[in-house]
Amino acid sequence: MLQVDELPEPTAGPDELLVAVSAAGVTLPAVRALRTATQLPVAPGGDVVGRVAEVGPGVRGWQTGQRVAAIAFAGAYADRVLVQAGLAVTVPEDIDDLTAVALVRGGQVALGALRAGGLRNDTTSVLITAAGGGVGTLAVQLARAAGVERVVAATSSLDKAPMLQALGATETVAYGQRWDTPVDLAVDSVGGPVQAQVIESLAPFGVLVSISATGAAVEVNELRVHGRGVIGFGMAPLARHRPQTYRDRAVELWKLANQGSITPAIDGPYELERAAEAHRRIEERRNHGKLVLTL
Repeated sequence: MLQVDELPEPTAGPDELLVAVSAAGVTLPAVRALRTATQLPVAPGGDVVGRVAEVGPGVRGWQTGQRVAAIAFAGAYADRVLVQAGLAVTVPEDIDDLTAVALVRGGQVALGALRAGGLRNDTTSVLITAAGGGVGTLAVQLARAAGVERVVAATSSLDKAPMLQALGATETVAYGQRWDTPVDLAVDSVGGPVQAQVIESLAPFGVLVSISATGAAVEVNELRVHGRGVIGFGMAPLARHRPQTYRDRAVELWKLANQGSITPAIDGPYELERAAEAHRRIEERRNHGKLVLTL
C-alpha cells in the first residue's frame, strides 16, 4: 500500500543534486521492486524533472535553479529528491515537464537500444515489444523518424493499436500472434516466451536488443546457425561509462521533440495521491504511453 508521508528534507552529499520535483515518471522496474522488497517502508524510484535546489560537494557544472531531469533510484515521488549528478541532464526552458520526464529515461533507452542494435539508413524493418509503454511508444517514433519503412508494434492488447498506428507503427500485433515476415532489428522489454518469439522472427544477421526484461536462456548455437545476434542495453551503464554520449543524446532528444519528430505519449498525469492507481495500471499493462505523476 502506498501512502503519502512527511519526512525531513534531505541534504545533497558528494556527487549528488537535490532536486525540487515538479513531475515524476512511473517505471515498471520500480513498481516490481516494491513487490519484492523485504524491508519496509520503501520509497519508489523513477524519472524526475524539476529544478536544482542544492548542489552537493564536489559537483561541477550545476547551479541552484537550473532545470534538470534525472533518474532517482529511490524517493522519486517527493517534493525533494536526491539524484546522482552523473544521471542528470539539463532541460531547456522550451521543453515542458511531461515531455522532459518521458524522455530522460524512456527516450534515452529507446534511442540507445536502436543505436545498440545497429539502426542504419538501410534498416528496413524494426519490431518493438511493449510498444504501448513509455519506451515503446518513443522507439516506434524514433524508428520511423530514422526512415524505417516497416515498424511492427507488439503489445499485450490490440486496444492500443489506434494509438500506435497514429505514432507511426505500420503493423500492430498481440503477443502470441505470428508476425511472419522477418525483421532486421528488434527491441524487447518483455522477455520470457515473447523473447523467444522475437528471436525466431529475426532475419539473417538480425539483432535483438534486450532492455528491462525478465531474462530467458538464449541458445548460442541457434543464434549462430541462423546468423542472429542478441545484445543488452541499459541507460545507467551508458551514463556512467560514456557520459558525453549520454548528454549528447539528451540534447538530440530535446531537438527531436522541438521539431515534432517525436511526441511522448503521456498516460495521465496523475496527482501524487493517485500513485497506487498508476502502479496498478502499469502492472496490468493497461497504460497507453508514459505514466506520469505531478507534484
